[in-house]
Amino acid sequence: MLHPEVNSVTRLSVKDYIGNRSKIYTNANIHFVSSSNGAKYITHTFLVSISDRLTPTSDNETEIMSNVLQISEDLFTFLADSYDYTFLKNVNIQTFTEADGDRTAGIFFQLNIQVLRSQNKCILPTETLFPFPFSFPIEFN
Repeated sequence: MLHPEVNSVTRLSVKDYIGNRSKIYTNANIHFVSSSNGAKYITHTFLVSISDRLTPTSDNETEIMSNVLQISEDLFTFLADSYDYTFLKNVNIQTFTEADGDRTAGIFFQLNIQVLRSQNKCILPTETLFPFPFSFPIEFN
């Protein structure tokens, strides 16, 4: 994620993100959550958070929210302009203010990217994928 206002990008779970000291704010964290297989598409789900540090008096919280919302809108515009995947822009953005570890504020949201599921039988391996036995029951050694 190359954005002039983002200083570091991490790919950490929420638990690991809080304890990570190598991030430089303003930070974007992108964490893979899951994939689901449909008839024609595979949908990949990510949890994205964009945050910045609060001042000791927290008087910059409104400015942080404004900045990270603009960064997220830039990300949505970038993702919507692709022929390789479909960006499902049904995004519910939530704000947070946190006092654990670094004092931060920002937003988080779930991001869904859909890719066409390849259904070309010619690309499947010709050998069996798993060495299934030809007879049942299977004898255990």
